[in-house]
Amino acid sequence: MDRTGIIVVTICVILLFLTWPDMPQRPQQPQPVTTSTNAVGTNVVQQPVQPAAAPLPSTPGIKPSVELESEKLVTLETEDSVYTFTSAGGLKTVGLNHHEAKPCSSTNQADVIHLNHGVDLPMFSLNGLEDSEFSIDRAGGLVTMVSTNQSGIRITKQFANGTNYLLHTSIKLENTGSESVKLTP
Repeated sequence: MDRTGIIVVTICVILLFLTWPDMPQRPQQPQPVTTSTNAVGTNVVQQPVQPAAAPLPSTPGIKPSVELESEKLVTLETEDSVYTFTSAGGLKTVGLNHHEAKPCSSTNQADVIHLNHGVDLPMFSLNGLEDSEFSIDRAGGLVTMVSTNQSGIRITKQFANGTNYLLHTSIKLENTGSESVKLTP
C-alpha cells in the first residue's frame, strides 16, 4: 500500500470516529400506562345479565337443493387433473393425476387422489338459490352451465381449465323478470 492509500484509510477511520456519536439513537419504546380496572364507577347503570346463547344444533350433512332424477356428468380433462361437473350445479369431484393415493403400494395400480369425493353438495353450488337442474355444455376447455330458477333468476356458471391445477370460475346471476327479487342469505 502506498502513501496515498494509507492517508485515505486514516482519514476514513478518523471521520468514522468523529461521526460515530452523531448517529441517531434508537428511540426507546414508551412503557404502557397501567390503570386499575377494579375500581367501581360512580355513574354506572346496572344492566341485566343476558343468558348465553344456546349452541346451534349440528347438522349431519347439507343436502343439495336440486333434486335430480338422473344426474348428468361432464368431465373436463387436463394434463394435471380431471374435473367432473354435475347437472346439480357445480363441480362434483377433482381427480389429481400426478398424485397417487397409495404412493408406496406394492401393486401397480395407481389410484389418483379425488377431492370432494362422497360429498352431497358440489363445489361452486349456490345452496338455496338453485332449485332446478342445470343444462351443461362443454366446448373445448370450457364448461358452461345454465339454469333459471323459479324466481326468474338465470344462473350462468363458466369453468375454464388453467395451468398448474387452476380452474377459472365465473358465476353470473341475471334477473330475467321485470320485478326485483330479494335474495336470502
